[in-house]
Amino acid sequence: MSVNACDEKNDFFRRLSGQSSGLMVLLSVVLHSAIALIPLKKTPDPLAQVILESPPAITVTQLPELPPPEVPKTVPESADSQPIPPQPVIPQPIPPQPVIPQPVAPNPAPPPVVAETSSDMPVENTATENTATENTATENTAVANEESSQPSSQSNEAKVAAMAIAWDGFLGSLQSGLSGSSLQQILNLFGQPGQEDLFFDANQQPKTSVVSHHLLEDKTPEQVFEQSVEPELNEREGFEVRAYGEFAGGPVYEVVQGEVVHYLNIVPLNERSGSVLIVSDRPPGA
Repeated sequence: MSVNACDEKNDFFRRLSGQSSGLMVLLSVVLHSAIALIPLKKTPDPLAQVILESPPAITVTQLPELPPPEVPKTVPESADSQPIPPQPVIPQPIPPQPVIPQPVAPNPAPPPVVAETSSDMPVENTATENTATENTATENTAVANEESSQPSSQSNEAKVAAMAIAWDGFLGSLQSGLSGSSLQQILNLFGQPGQEDLFFDANQQPKTSVVSHHLLEDKTPEQVFEQSVEPELNEREGFEVRAYGEFAGGPVYEVVQGEVVHYLNIVPLNERSGSVLIVSDRPPGA
């Protein structure tokens, strides 16, 4: 083969390779363009799915009505205004109020009570009700008086108790050996004729009030009074002895002790027996 033929052949292959390179570049550009135009499949975004998912249904309830917030009132301040200092509060004296007396309304009288009457029930007497009311008022007054006089009554009770003790002491001084015998036995054995009939009836019942009796042997009535009665009563305070009269042949004396009064009848017995002193709360023979 000639040299020319070889050169032509080489040129052909060079041109062919150059054309092939250009064609490949063109194909590459076309393919890249086509790939760029094809839309790509987007990967799902998990955050977008969460946002796009519908939230659960929310039940809306009525909210409580709240008062509108208080808007503090602002006073527009001028440019020339100055802050005013707070003024001290001076307490003002309160003048005394005159006391006006209120008229007191009289208590209305209670309506009269009218008792219902029927054929089966008797009619109540109004006078009985008034009497019961008066008795109640009297009892209340008596209770009030008793409470007010309680201290004085206590002192009076103590005084009476002391006087009773003094009187018992006086009677104790008159006791003797035969004082245990009854008055009827003493008058029957040692009395003078007719004395027993003055103190006892035919049924042997007492005619006079006899509290106690005391036999004083070998003493006349005068000796009994001078030696036993008068000295003993003078030694005790609160006794006053007065001559009252005579009964059953012997003298009667009234012994006053405060508001208490006793009577002493000194009856003479036969000449050998002495006298018997009879104590009573009423005059003998009354």
